[in-house]
Amino acid sequence: MRFLFITIVFVFSFTASLYSQIELKATVKNENGKVLPYASIMVKDYANGTTSDIDGRFVLVLPDSLFNDTLIFSYVGYVRKSICVNDLTDCVSLESKIISLNEVIVSVDRGNKNKTIRIHKFRKRNCFIRFKQMSYGDSIFKPTRSKEPSIEAMYFPYTKDYKDCRKLKEIWIYMVSYSVPSYFGLHIYSVNTNNAPDNDLLNEPKIIRVDHSIGIVKIDLENENIWIPDDGIFVGVELLILPENKLMTDDLLAPIYSPFLGFSKSKKKEVYWIYSKGRWSYEDYISTSSYFIQRNKNDSPAISIIVSD
Repeated sequence: MRFLFITIVFVFSFTASLYSQIELKATVKNENGKVLPYASIMVKDYANGTTSDIDGRFVLVLPDSLFNDTLIFSYVGYVRKSICVNDLTDCVSLESKIISLNEVIVSVDRGNKNKTIRIHKFRKRNCFIRFKQMSYGDSIFKPTRSKEPSIEAMYFPYTKDYKDCRKLKEIWIYMVSYSVPSYFGLHIYSVNTNNAPDNDLLNEPKIIRVDHSIGIVKIDLENENIWIPDDGIFVGVELLILPENKLMTDDLLAPIYSPFLGFSKSKKKEVYWIYSKGRWSYEDYISTSSYFIQRNKNDSPAISIIVSD
């Protein structure tokens, strides 16, 4: 009996240790003490993270096995910062950065003033979001999206199809939201030598509100004065871990966060990157449907840009 009691105590203690957690609380600010709302907080190499609230505060619960791992803080216009979980204090200060961009020489044909074109057209009726089974053989499917902060970025090269239109006027994105309203972050990146996202061309975070469950979000960028360089741009959609975006039901094992970026079928394979777990990685989204695989179709992000001269 005594042996059985000791065994039970050992099993309980071991099980409890597996589920030991640490709660992290802090405020993200700049070097002048100004709070930074909607900052991204990730755990390097792990699917954990969150987003700071309107007051720059965040709470992140992690297993204590990550006590010596690294937190990565990022914010538009600021240098990315890495901090060991063990070294976190109640305030994280980010340093602003100076971005040096390549000069863009614009030649405008005055006879075609106010000309606009739409790059990467898609049809709303053909758009969808990606789903996966909750578990093998399960009849319940959930939208495919990481549960930690992430940025999905699609590449738009500069080509002759632009016809001298270089000014970024609008962005159209097909989105699906299970929580209305919901919010996402918009990013416009330059391109590095590896054809991957580099510096954000926006001067400050752009948080977009989605007021519908299904449809196209049109974002006016006329006043941002962003001109497409010769090596093109990336358009990024950032998932924000905010209470307003959260949905939890009895059918879900974990919450999902809206809104979701839509896709459409395309024969062309787009250059598509994801920032997650503290790093950028290239994604190759070939359609999972056997019908489309036979026809060499790919899942292409439903993002268009409108450019003008």
